[in-house]
Amino acid sequence: MIQKRWKIRNIIGQILILLLLGFGLLWIRSNIQHLQPLLAMKWLNLIFAFLAILYFILCISSINNMIASHIIQPYNPADPKSLAKLAKVKKYKLDTVLLSQLNQQGNVVQLIIDWFNKHNYQQVAKHRLGLIFEKKTNFINHKFQNKYHRIFLLYRPLLNVLIIDNILSETLQFIESESQKKPVSQNNLILITDMKNEEEILSAGAGIVNYVSTEQTSFLYPIFLDMNHAHLFYPQDISLFPWYKRLARKFNLISLKSWLKNNIKQN
Repeated sequence: MIQKRWKIRNIIGQILILLLLGFGLLWIRSNIQHLQPLLAMKWLNLIFAFLAILYFILCISSINNMIASHIIQPYNPADPKSLAKLAKVKKYKLDTVLLSQLNQQGNVVQLIIDWFNKHNYQQVAKHRLGLIFEKKTNFINHKFQNKYHRIFLLYRPLLNVLIIDNILSETLQFIESESQKKPVSQNNLILITDMKNEEEILSAGAGIVNYVSTEQTSFLYPIFLDMNHAHLFYPQDISLFPWYKRLARKFNLISLKSWLKNNIKQN
């Protein structure tokens, strides 16, 4: 019931924000047209065009999330029929040939670490959960402290939905214990496995897909990479994320998928 109210408030809030921003852009444009000297400034037109593009992207993103919030389907990790449906969802599938080639290149975990390094992430800890990477960003908080992005990188040879729940709980405990040390605006988790039991993989994948993160869970965003059966699972519902965090997670996901493809092509 609480989650449903949150969704309704989120949808209404997004609609109001879109209407206000749209009205603001139209008002600015209509008033600028009466000021000929300003119209002659090309840089001003470029700024307005840039704002219009951002507004369009925001509209598309908001509409997609509002639609997605009504077609979300929870998967039962203990129901074979539900897992069979999950296995057929195209957006969670990867190219098996490309993934096989990636496996042949060596240690996938090390390849991902190298990719992190190229994006200025540094390993800051080796926890029993796995490796922890952080990157200092140019964004600041209200105390004028630079914010950080954090990634947990875990490899597990055996997984199921119970292990996934335990990993998520331990990750949240770590985030909470470190919350006072530095401002972290992104907490992402990349979990990798190469286990052969596809049913257990789908069960674990259901735990990731069903996961709903909120401000109380520090907007943790888990990604599950199955190297054996070529799946990439991630939460289907991020409607409780602020819009800018939703965009950031989508860009991160696109970046990971792009890296998986490009890494094969370059080798």
